[in-house]
Order: sequence, then structure tokens, then C-alpha cells
Amino acid sequence: MASSGYANTATRMLGEQKHAYDPLAPVGIESLRRAESLLVRMPHIGLTEHAEASMLLLAYTFTSNITSCTALWEQLLQVSRLKLRVLKRRDRQKKRLIARLYSDSGAVARFNRMNAPDVELYRLATSLFCARWQKATRDGRSCVRGTGSTDKL
Repeated sequence: MASSGYANTATRMLGEQKHAYDPLAPVGIESLRRAESLLVRMPHIGLTEHAEASMLLLAYTFTSNITSCTALWEQLLQVSRLKLRVLKRRDRQKKRLIARLYSDSGAVARFNRMNAPDVELYRLATSLFCARWQKATRDGRSCVRGTGSTDKL
């Protein structure tokens, strides 16, 4: 299949240590297991769709007190907001394309079948992110504390 190089890019990078779009690096169950093992050991996991919360969790992960956590988060936000403004312009086009894609249930099913390892890896990443967020909200030294549960994300 000509498009196989575009499938399972995250699993290919983590599980095979190959370029995301390398069509010569096949992805199988062993790739997924290696990728999961690496993902669990990563000190930080961010989710693109929750960029600000991900940056707050990043600041929490790599600082030792509320003051330094808050300072780092503010720096990350300053840098990212510039980039986010540019991305939001592109986002409108992307949302229209995604809406069209999701209206075709056959295309969604084909995408999910073709990217089953990445879908599974994403589920794990989301679960790990939520667990780490919950832990951070309960930590007394955390700048995440008091920001709420992941239900609000």
C-alpha cells in the first residue's frame, strides 16, 4: 500500500526508532509494545488538544515548587501563544476538512483500521496524561493544584 508510510507514525517513531514516515519500517504489535514501554517511562506526556494544560503539567514535572512552576508555565505560555495564533488561523481550514472526513463513516473506519497501533498508543497517552494531571492536582507543591479535574479539559 502506497500510503503505509503515513500510517502509525507515532508508533513507528517510538517503537521502531525510525523516521515517522519511513515506509520501509513496518509497524506491528511488537512495535506497539516497545512504544508503550517507552511512553510509560517518559517523564512528561502532553496532548496537543490540551496544549495549555500540557504546558502546565510540563512546568510541574520539571520544577520543584509553586513559584518556579508558575514562572516556567508563564514563559511557556508566552512562547506558545505566539505560535498558537498562527496555528489557529490554519485550524479553521483543518476543522472543515476533519468535519468532512468524519461525515464519511467509511473513511473513519479505514483510518482507524490503518492506524490501530497509533490509536491504541494515543489511548495510553491520554490515560497517562490524565493520571499525572490528577496526581499533580493533589500535590501541595504544585502549580496545577486547584485548577480542576481532567473532566474540564
